[in-house]
Parts: sequence; structure tokens; C-alpha cells
Amino acid sequence: MTSRHPIGTMSKTARASRAARWRAKTIPARHPFTHVEVARIATAYWAPWEVAAIARAWLSTPADRARRLTELRAQISAGMRGGAGDGWQWSTRGGRVEVQVRASRAAGQVRRAGTITVTTLIGHVTDRLTHDRAYAVIDADAAHRACLLAAIDAHDRRRDTETDNQGQGVGAVEAPSWEERSRRHRAARDAAEAILHAGLDAQLDLLDLLGAGTEATR
Repeated sequence: MTSRHPIGTMSKTARASRAARWRAKTIPARHPFTHVEVARIATAYWAPWEVAAIARAWLSTPADRARRLTELRAQISAGMRGGAGDGWQWSTRGGRVEVQVRASRAAGQVRRAGTITVTTLIGHVTDRLTHDRAYAVIDADAAHRACLLAAIDAHDRRRDTETDNQGQGVGAVEAPSWEERSRRHRAARDAAEAILHAGLDAQLDLLDLLGAGTEATR
């Protein structure tokens, strides 16, 4: 029986008990994501050039590393980004990545939900970096960017020439082929994935993982 005060209101204990029963029905028990689950999001989350940026910071001096990683973290936290795949959906808000794992056989039903900090996702990359991997992803990304910039420059020069000649025939402007751009893109992507898929024996920053909001519901 619900206890009541003389004035007829429910006691604090009764209200807390009712609230606890309501939460038990609507909000499952909370626990952190596993290392494998964090790795799965990190693999899909980072673009190759972002992995390269983390690698550059990792290779720099301690002071420069802190500054570069802080700038990267602030840049990502300031924007909105998201993605979905294989029943997972995520979006970034204020330095936290809101993650939902949907039940495979129930359209729209969320089986688990929680957050992973951007700091943890950066740590996932740095924990797997070696000098060889860092230089490989930097070189692959630099080649990819150079290829894209050359193509953009060629397109701009062709457009300007066509404008100057008012539609008269112009010579072809050298630009990387589509196959070359694709090859460079694959090289950058593969170099980044080599880091992201590195062995899970590397330890994540558990203080950040367990204490900075990476809890989830199941």
C-alpha cells in the first residue's frame, strides 16, 4: 500500500519507488560499450584524411601533438556528422557520438543506445599507430590530395581558357585520370583501415571509456 502523509500527498519513498518501476519498464540497464563495439564505430567514423591528421599529430612533439589533437577534436565537435550501416546509426554532437544499435528484425526498434566520446575515438587510432603505419597513411593521403588538387586545377584552367576564348577550341589540359584518382583514393583508404583494423590487443583509454559518458542501454 502506498504510504501517504497526513495532508494526502505521496511520500518521497513512494514517489521514488514509482519512478524506479517506471524507469525499469522504459529504460533498460546501462553499461559501457565493449572494445569491439567502439572499434566498429571508429572504423566507420574516421575518414582516411582524418586518420592521417591524427598520425601527423602522433608523430609530432608532445606540445605540438596536444595542440593538433585539440584542434581536431574541436573541429569535429563543432560540426554535425553522422552515418549508418548494418543496424548501427551515429551522429556527433558537442564532442560526443550518439550511437544507436537497432534490432535486426524489428524496423525502427532501438535495441541499444549510448554515447562514445570523440576523445575515445581518437584514442582508438593512436593506440594502434606505429611509425610504419603513420608514415604509410600520411604518404597515401598526401598522394590522394595532390591528385585531387591537380584535377581541380586542371578543371579550373580549362574553364578559364574556354571563357577567354569564348567557346573556341582549346587544347586538352593535363589532369590525373579517373583511374589514377581512384587508385590514390583506395591507397589512402587502405592505409587508414590498416590502422583502424589493427589488433584489438591494444588497450583503449579505459578512464575515458568508462568514466566520460560511453555508457549504453541494452
